[in-house]
Amino acid sequence: MQDGCSSGSRKKLIWSATPTPFRNDGSLDSRSVGRLVQQHLKLGVSGLFVGGTCGEGGFMPDRQRAQLVRSIKRAAGEKLHLAAHVSDTSAARVAENIRRMTDAGADSVVIARRFWSPISATAISSAATSWSP
Repeated sequence: MQDGCSSGSRKKLIWSATPTPFRNDGSLDSRSVGRLVQQHLKLGVSGLFVGGTCGEGGFMPDRQRAQLVRSIKRAAGEKLHLAAHVSDTSAARVAENIRRMTDAGADSVVIARRFWSPISATAISSAATSWSP
């Protein structure tokens, strides 16, 4: 993978699809988020993918997913690239999720059409490409 430098140098990029740390009551464990970030940095991870199936994103309320992104961004700063899962059941909700996650600090978003969703891949693509920060 190119690192974006014109010299053509190559940079090893390591991503982690990380689980979300919760307290017993279902709230986000912000202290554990900080430890999770530090562990990933120690391991040389370049980016985190949050809110996907490994991170229970589909079961988290929107505000809690945004809280997760803000907590990770606060703990990592610019040391990790942060990608947030934004898939949903309609193009309008995907577009809203994109806004919410980028406003919370996500560097990029990931959209995956849910196999059971009635929304078409074309509608998702249209919603994503028409959105601008």
